[in-house]
Amino acid sequence: MNPMHTIRFETDCPGDTIHLHDEMELLYTLQGRCAVFADGKNFVLGKEDFAVFNPFSSHQLYREEGAHTLSLYIPIQLLNQAEIGTIYCISPLQPEKQASLALLRVRLAELFRDYTENADSRRLNLFAELLELLSILQQDFSPVFSQETSTSRTLKNPERRQNILRYLWEHYQEPITLKSTAAHFYLSDGHFSRLFQELTGRSFSDYLRSVRLSHARRLLLSSETSVTETALSCGFGNVNTFIDAFRREYGLTPGQFQRRSQTEASSLSSDKTGSMSFSVSSRSSVLDDATPDASDVSMSGNSSDLSGSCTNSRAVSYMSLLRHRTSEAKTNLLRLSGSDTIQADFTAESSPLHPVWNRMIGAGYARDLLLAIVQDSIRRSVKEIAFQGFLLHGIFQDEIGVCRRNADGTLRLNFVYLDLVLNLLVEELHTIPWLFLDYTPSCLAPSSSLRQFGDHIMNLPVSLSEWTWLITETLRHMVSVYGYPQVSSWKFSMEQAMQVSVGNCTMEEYKPFYLATFQAIRSVLPDAEIFGFGLDTGYAALEGNTELEELLLFARENHCLPDFLSFQCFFCDYSNFVDIAVDINETMDEVYPLSENENILSDELFQIRQLLKQHQILLPIGIIVSNAGMWGRAPGNDTCFLAASIVKNAVQNRNQLVVFAPSGLTDYPQTLLPTNTMYHGGSGLITFNGIPKAAYSALMMLSSLSGDVISEGDGYLLTRAKNGDAFDLLLYHHCPYNLTRHRTTVLNPSEERNYDRYYEFEDNGAKSVHVFLKGLPVRPCHLETHYVNRDHGSSYDVWMKMGAPVHPDQALLHYLECRSVFEVTTDTTMPSPDGELTLSYLLEPHEVRVVHGVFE
Repeated sequence: MNPMHTIRFETDCPGDTIHLHDEMELLYTLQGRCAVFADGKNFVLGKEDFAVFNPFSSHQLYREEGAHTLSLYIPIQLLNQAEIGTIYCISPLQPEKQASLALLRVRLAELFRDYTENADSRRLNLFAELLELLSILQQDFSPVFSQETSTSRTLKNPERRQNILRYLWEHYQEPITLKSTAAHFYLSDGHFSRLFQELTGRSFSDYLRSVRLSHARRLLLSSETSVTETALSCGFGNVNTFIDAFRREYGLTPGQFQRRSQTEASSLSSDKTGSMSFSVSSRSSVLDDATPDASDVSMSGNSSDLSGSCTNSRAVSYMSLLRHRTSEAKTNLLRLSGSDTIQADFTAESSPLHPVWNRMIGAGYARDLLLAIVQDSIRRSVKEIAFQGFLLHGIFQDEIGVCRRNADGTLRLNFVYLDLVLNLLVEELHTIPWLFLDYTPSCLAPSSSLRQFGDHIMNLPVSLSEWTWLITETLRHMVSVYGYPQVSSWKFSMEQAMQVSVGNCTMEEYKPFYLATFQAIRSVLPDAEIFGFGLDTGYAALEGNTELEELLLFARENHCLPDFLSFQCFFCDYSNFVDIAVDINETMDEVYPLSENENILSDELFQIRQLLKQHQILLPIGIIVSNAGMWGRAPGNDTCFLAASIVKNAVQNRNQLVVFAPSGLTDYPQTLLPTNTMYHGGSGLITFNGIPKAAYSALMMLSSLSGDVISEGDGYLLTRAKNGDAFDLLLYHHCPYNLTRHRTTVLNPSEERNYDRYYEFEDNGAKSVHVFLKGLPVRPCHLETHYVNRDHGSSYDVWMKMGAPVHPDQALLHYLECRSVFEVTTDTTMPSPDGELTLSYLLEPHEVRVVHGVFE
C-alpha cells in the first residue's frame, strides 16, 4: 500500500464553520491557541496540543491571531483495514496519558518530515510510522463505552453512529431523504430523526447539507468543474439551492470561491523557491483575511516541502513538531541515502598525512585568558586535541592595560596582564602564540566617531608613529622576557583587512597601516613569520571583488608580502547579499545564509590560487578561522553538522593549506553578543560555561589519526602505521545546507530552545559504508571504534533531551558533560588467509567515525 495515496496533511484547516469529513483528523497546534467544539465538548488547544476527530465527526475551531495548525487526515478505508474503531484523544484533557501523547508527537513528527521531504522514496518509512501511530491510538486511546465513563452521545453508540454516517457519506450524491434513510435502517421516520439528533447533535438535513458542501468545496478546489456540474455531482437537485447554501456556509458564492482559490494558488506557486515540486490550493472562508497564507498542500512530483509555500514564521512554527523527531536506528535503516564502497590495498604506496587541523585554534581575546573557565578549556584542549598554537586577539585592548596616556600626553606601558596571558601559553602549556596586533587602545583611537564591536575599538590608530612605537616596544619586551629564539617562533599579524570588507575603514586607510605594522614587526623580529591579510575567502573569491588583488600588488610593490596568506572562511552564500548593511552589535541571527555548495572552500581556494598564479606570487595559504556563519550565531554550529563539516573541510583541503583552524575554542568571547542560551549557535567548540560540543569530540577523533595515507575519497580517509601493524579509518557523513530553509527571523528564548537546529540541513538518511581491505597481515586485528552523532558525543542533543535548561546548575552541567562523550566500541576480527577483511558501517547524518585497527 502506498500511504501517499491514503493520507494527506493540511495547514490551517478552516474551522469557524461546522467542519466534517469522512477521514480521521489529527489536529496539531503548531503555534498559539485554538478553541474547539467537538462531540459536545468545548476545550482549548495550546501550543503542541492535539486532538483526534473521528470520521464523520463534526467540529469547529477558532484560532487566535497568529495561531497555526497542522492536520493529518487518514481515510476511513485505511482505518477499516487496520480495524481502528472510535478514538478519544484530546491532549489537554488527558494529563494522565503524557507518555503516550509524547509517543504520538514523535510518530507525527517523523511522518510529517518524511511526507514533506521525499515521500515517494520513503514509502516504507511512511507506512511504518503510520501503522505505529495508529497502534498507539488504538491501544491507548480507545475509550471504554459506558454511561459512567462518558457523557458523550458519540461514545455511547459508536458502531451504530458510524454505520449511519457512513451511509450518508457513501450516498450523498443520490436524492436520499430522512424517510428513505430511515427505511434503509428499518426505523420509523420519527425514531430515526430523534436517534440522528442524539448521535450527531444535528438534524438530518443540516448534516447531509454539510456533507454535500464539504465535497463540493473540495471539488471546486481540485478541478475545473463548473458550478452546475459540482452542484449536480454532489447531490443538489437545484443550482440555486446549491449557490445559496454555499454562500451561507463559506461567505462566498461557488464561482467567487473558485476564482479566488485559483488566483491565490497561482500567486503562491509563483513565489515558491527551490527545486521541490508541490501544488498549492488556497481555501476561501471567513478566516482568509486573518490567515491569508493558509493553504492545502498536496503532493506532486518526487519531493515536497510544506514550508516552501509558507512564510518564514510558519516554517519556524513547524519546529514545535519537528523537534520531537528521533534518530532511531530502525528509521535510518529504512532511509538509506546510499551505499559507499571503499576498496583499499594495505600494501599500496603512501603519502604524508599533513594534520593541519591541530596547528592552531582561536583562543579568543587576550582578556578572556585571565579567566579560570577559559584557561581550563585551553588546558583541556592541549591535553585532548594537542593544539600546538593559540590565536589571540586584542592584546592592546584597554582591559589588558598595555598602553595608557599620561596627563601630559605621553604614553606609558604596562605588561603585567599580557605577561600572565603569555606565561600560560608559553611557560605552562609550551604552545605557540599567534598574535593579532589589533583592536586599537582608546588612547590611540580618534576621540569621536568610534566604531565598536561590543567594547572593542575597530578604528585604526590616528597616529601611525605612536602605533609603531607601541608595537616595537611590546615586541622588545617579549624578547627580553622569553628570548629572541623563542619569540621568533611565534606568528604575528596586524588588524585584518576584513575591516575594509565590512566598511570599518577604506582600502586607502588600511594600506599605510598594514605597511607600518609590517615594518615595525620586521624591525624587531626579522625572522618571525607574519601572516596576512585576514580576508574572507567568500569575499575574496566573489566576482568583481578586487580587495585581495589590490593588497597583493601593494605588498609586492612595497616589499611587505606576508610569509603566508591568512583567510577566514564562513561558508556563506554572498551572491544575493553583496550590498546588505549589517550592524554586528544588533544582529541576533545569521543574515548571510550558508552556501549549498558542499565544496565551497575548495572552490574558493582554487580561485585564490589562480589569482596568485596570474600575478606570479607564490605564497602558502592558511585558514585561521573556519566557521559556519559570519557572526557566530548560526543554529547548526552547536550540532553534529559542524562536526562533520570541520572534518570534511580539514581533510579535503589539508594538502593545500599550512593551517586549518576550526573556528574558536570556546563561546566565551561571544558573551559580548546578544545571546539567549548556552547553545545559541556560537562558533566555539566549547560552550561559554565549559561543555564540549560535537565538533570538539570530532576534532579529538581527527587528531588521533596517525601514520601515512594509503587511500582517501569522498567521506573517508585510510592511514597505515609506519611499521605496518596498525591502521586508522576515518568516516564521515556530511549533509549540505538547504538554502530554502534559512531562518532570518529572531527567535525569543523559548522558540530558540524549541527550534530544530538540523532543519536547515539536508537529511538524506543514514549512509551504508562497506570497506574492502586487502594485503593485510594475517593476524588477529583488534578494532576500536569511536564515533559522534546525535545520540553520542553531542552535548546539544543531550541538552535538548533534558528540556533545554536555560540556566543549568553545576549538577546539571556535570550530568550534561558526562552524557556527551563520544561512543567507543571494541571488537576483534581475523583477515582471511588471503589477507582480506570486510568492514561494514551505518553512518547517521552528520556522523563522524574513526576506526583504529591494531594487529597482534
